Amino acid sequence: MIGRTRMGAWGVETTAARLADIHGALLCGLHGLAAWIAAVPELETKIAWSYHLYDLAAGADAVARRIHGLTAERPEVPTPHNQALWPFFHALLDLETTEEQIAGLYGVLLSAVLESCQEHLARTNPVADEPTIRVLYPLSEALESMVIWSSKQKVDDATVNRLQLDLTEAGGLHGGLTQTPAGKPLLPNPTTYAGEQQFRPRLVAVPARDVRFIPIEPDKKFPKAKPLTTPEGRIRLLHIALINLEIPAIEVCGRMIAEFPESPWAMKLELAHQIWDEARHAVMCADRLQALGGTIGQFPYHHRVWEHSLEGANLAERFITTQRIHEGNGIDQTLLARDALAEVGDFESSQVMDYILADEVLHVRSGNTWLERLTSGPEERAALLQGVEERLGISAAKGGPPLNREGRQKAGFTDVELDWLASFRPQPKGRE
Repeated sequence: MIGRTRMGAWGVETTAARLADIHGALLCGLHGLAAWIAAVPELETKIAWSYHLYDLAAGADAVARRIHGLTAERPEVPTPHNQALWPFFHALLDLETTEEQIAGLYGVLLSAVLESCQEHLARTNPVADEPTIRVLYPLSEALESMVIWSSKQKVDDATVNRLQLDLTEAGGLHGGLTQTPAGKPLLPNPTTYAGEQQFRPRLVAVPARDVRFIPIEPDKKFPKAKPLTTPEGRIRLLHIALINLEIPAIEVCGRMIAEFPESPWAMKLELAHQIWDEARHAVMCADRLQALGGTIGQFPYHHRVWEHSLEGANLAERFITTQRIHEGNGIDQTLLARDALAEVGDFESSQVMDYILADEVLHVRSGNTWLERLTSGPEERAALLQGVEERLGISAAKGGPPLNREGRQKAGFTDVELDWLASFRPQPKGRE
């Protein structure tokens, strides 16, 4: 008992300052991955980065909550105690190639955060600072997994060396921070940064695809569907979901985080969670279509989800196109696919769709919730929805499958909206 209650290496003020540096670093990595996911061609890297992005977001959220426990203030934006980190952050987010990005993010920044977490776990007081331990232990495990992943990738060693020097010039992650007596103000790193303290990574105009994927030619129709009673018909359905729906959903959600860094933290956290969900959907679809004898890249792809999303001039319009229209129609289409696959006896593929459907309902509900918060009322929302549909030539109503009324109700659609939607849709089999 006596050993457990001996003073640790840091008190409250210094612990909070160290966590603020970690919080800033995690948010830097989050915003970088949010932009880079669309730029990296390799499907496997997109999916790995989607998992990592959510781990960084969840870690940043937990660290922010612990900072609140120490200071009664919860940071919503990156506020590192070591202000000299800002030039380093900006230099990292300006990296262009995948090899440079992996080198800078994993080889330098996240490695430094991992080292800081491990040091804190080893040296802090295990009783007084147990809440921090409960935050940093799972974060350390996640970071270690990311660093191990990066060690198997191609990296640019020159970038590692250059950014390591930049981090050293900043005084390391914590700027030479040391303990101070209780109640005394901390002495920050004497180097301060007057630049814009916001993350704005490079953005791409069009998502990248690796050589396995072939774009659909202009004015060409998508290959005609075969019955779901055939393996090729089921492979086609799963492949469309993989590369024309799930991967683009990852990319547009990442773009929303990266392009609108001033958006509320709660919104970014929900988008990060959706990115993780879409990555799991992509893995399920890829695994299942290959189990059926298909190959990744077997069918062409298009960028319609991405193109429609980027037509949105602001966050409200982005949520209309991404969550309300595309994901909303997905609630209807996924239910139809789930039941159709079960009818032909492909219960494994049906279960894939069943899990996707559960997540999509929550994605649409999140989008509807944020749309309410971003607009002044029903009239403005209705006008925005009509304007987006007219401009993009897409509709939340016409030409879709039978309406999944129960799913859309759970997602936040009103009865008035559902009645209007149903008037354009065919009735499900067996219903009036």
